[in-house]
Amino acid sequence: TPLYSSAASDVYKRQLQKTKNMSALQFEASWEDLVAEHTDLGLAKTETELFLAYLEKVGHSASEEIRRDRRPRGDGGGGTVIRPPETWEEAHEVLIEIEGV
Repeated sequence: TPLYSSAASDVYKRQLQKTKNMSALQFEASWEDLVAEHTDLGLAKTETELFLAYLEKVGHSASEEIRRDRRPRGDGGGGTVIRPPETWEEAHEVLIEIEGV
């Protein structure tokens, strides 16, 4: 039902937050568990929704740094283009570098 989906979506938003005492690798494990759990429940998110949720979960400062990052990345056609991250996986690579993990 729509009410349940909305309520479940709200839980998705609140369930996980990266803290300053949590490394990027620890956060990744919890993030992937959360994504898998919600996919199993039929609450899968689009790539864009996952990217935006990831940025929200890592906090304002890290999110800003991630969004400023520009580097060669795949263009989807076998080439590369200099652009910011577009997926949560690309954002996570930047977070790992920020933390020096």
